[in-house]
Amino acid sequence: MPRKILIYVDINEIEYGIFDNTDYSILYDLLLKERNGNCPNWGNKVWFEGIVSEISTPYIEYEFKNTEMTPEEINDRFDGVLMPCANIFSVEFMDEMVRLTKVFDKLKVPVYVISCGLQLDKMENMDALVSKIQKVSARFIDTVYKTGGEFCLRGYITKEFFDKLGFPQAVVAGCPSLYQMGRNIIVNKSEVERTKFKAVVNSQNYHLNTKFYKSIFDEYKGSIYIDQDHYYRYLYQPDYFDNSSFATKEMIKRIKDKGLLGLELVSDKRLLLFADIPNWIKYLQNSDYNFSFGARIHGNITSILSGIPAMVHICDCRTREIAEYYNIPTITDDELNREKDIYDIYEKLDYSRFNQKFPELFDKYENFLRKCDLVEDINQKNIFIDMPSNHNGELPHVVNQKYLDIMNDKITRHKAIYTAVDSSFNFYRKHIKKGS
Repeated sequence: MPRKILIYVDINEIEYGIFDNTDYSILYDLLLKERNGNCPNWGNKVWFEGIVSEISTPYIEYEFKNTEMTPEEINDRFDGVLMPCANIFSVEFMDEMVRLTKVFDKLKVPVYVISCGLQLDKMENMDALVSKIQKVSARFIDTVYKTGGEFCLRGYITKEFFDKLGFPQAVVAGCPSLYQMGRNIIVNKSEVERTKFKAVVNSQNYHLNTKFYKSIFDEYKGSIYIDQDHYYRYLYQPDYFDNSSFATKEMIKRIKDKGLLGLELVSDKRLLLFADIPNWIKYLQNSDYNFSFGARIHGNITSILSGIPAMVHICDCRTREIAEYYNIPTITDDELNREKDIYDIYEKLDYSRFNQKFPELFDKYENFLRKCDLVEDINQKNIFIDMPSNHNGELPHVVNQKYLDIMNDKITRHKAIYTAVDSSFNFYRKHIKKGS
């Protein structure tokens, strides 16, 4: 008889709605109703789909949490609780840890916390963060262990945090996102001439205002930017633009807010945003991009799952610990400042260590799930990729394309003026950054 597992995530929340295709024509309305119009980071779906796909075997039956479930019902109906999470060990999520501790303290079935991690901007802030969240975190961790549960940590920076709190037994086994296509992932770098090189870029918007990122799109015209949250209003909010949106004063405001490059990319159809991970993967699988580059860890992982080699631009401990655990090539700010051309970085890219070690890391993760009695063997065939779908790698429908075309024309006709405006704002941004 299959074990019954509760996945402690509400898939009615749009951020975790992994079984339905997105209708981009009503995406904003849904986000307005559920999230005050704010866009989630769609990269979170990558790791959530990963764990759900990996445990989708006859060995267990799973359900998802709903708001009406009580601890008593969970104890009565389920053999265990699986809680996927990401940056829970942070000041931002202290209240959530307190809430979860109260719930889990009433459970009589084991709780398995998967892919959890610490959130730090810089490694040297570890002790300061520990002093702020130690008591809340230790109580949460202790409560999970007292249920008979386990922790799967995404990397060794989080492991150091657990050790400092007195919980050395936690297992480091990475992030579920990378295991969802099976044990035999091989990433190969293709030989490509400089003139035919195309990159798929992912990063925070402020990176687009830096010299190196600008050079990518100037030098390699076939390159694109895949956004995960910053530009969704430009693409999908129906009332975001009107006929006055492109007056000079409004354009200057937009340049100040986003930077000129972001506006150029989104209006020139070189900026994409996918809310559905299978469609995102299929698009990349069908493309001829050679290299994925940027600071969004799950943007890069999506490219790797699609067969495109990636390099992670390190921006915090989360990106660092995941990339280092899997031997994904990385680059720091200081290293990037010494580089002039993304093609030269690509030429030096080496995935031999990733390819050599990945099966061993897969086995370690699978053994963790076996120890928790969640699988006999991981399902290695992604259940979402081949699901009947209206999206098979097509580009999402852009609700505001008419207005973006107008903006593109405006930028083209006044490029020199807008470039000067953007340069002045960049000087201001650098000055503020140095003073902070």
